[in-house]
Amino acid sequence: MLNIKGEFQKLKNKFDETYLIKDPYVLKALFAGLISHEFKGIDPVWFIIVAPSGSLKTEFINAISSCRGVFPLSTLTANTLAS
Repeated sequence: MLNIKGEFQKLKNKFDETYLIKDPYVLKALFAGLISHEFKGIDPVWFIIVAPSGSLKTEFINAISSCRGVFPLSTLTANTLAS
């Protein structure tokens, strides 16, 4: 059985080894949003990171960019969110 808490801690440790992350909750929020897409029958969570330059936004996006259902965007237009 997969130990989610243990696996998350390993991932957090890797980030902590490489980056100084000021917000203690950003990784939990990021991965909670990612995991929420695995639940069927509910609307997906749209996770948006808003922060100043140098706050690791790009690194967080790069970390999950190859995950199923992740579509990183660098710009938004009127048509981006239209379905």
